[in-house]
Amino acid sequence: MTKRTSTVLTVKVNEVQSSSVFQIGDSFAYTPKSRGYAVSQLSPYFIDEPFVFNAPIFYEPIPQPVVSHPIIIDTFHDSSFIHVGHVKINSLGNSSVFQIGSSNYIHAEARIKHVRRK
Repeated sequence: MTKRTSTVLTVKVNEVQSSSVFQIGDSFAYTPKSRGYAVSQLSPYFIDEPFVFNAPIFYEPIPQPVVSHPIIIDTFHDSSFIHVGHVKINSLGNSSVFQIGSSNYIHAEARIKHVRRK
């Protein structure tokens, strides 16, 4: 990977949620992972019932795309600098990455079970 220098005038991030990363600088790898329950219910009263992360969504393997032929990438960078003006982010969601810099590997995973109650 060709080393490049990133310059950013301003960055404003309002919220960084669970397992998310906001980094200025280079890294080797990220593997953020998040699990959660999203509960919607009509009643404003909650039952003190613990959630057990045993639903299939939490342990089934995630299907991976099958690459049937080699991917060839040819890039040309006429400058070793990346210039960005202003970045405004409302929220970095579960297991997301915002980085000003370089990374060799990113594998992010968020598993959320949505439950509707009466």
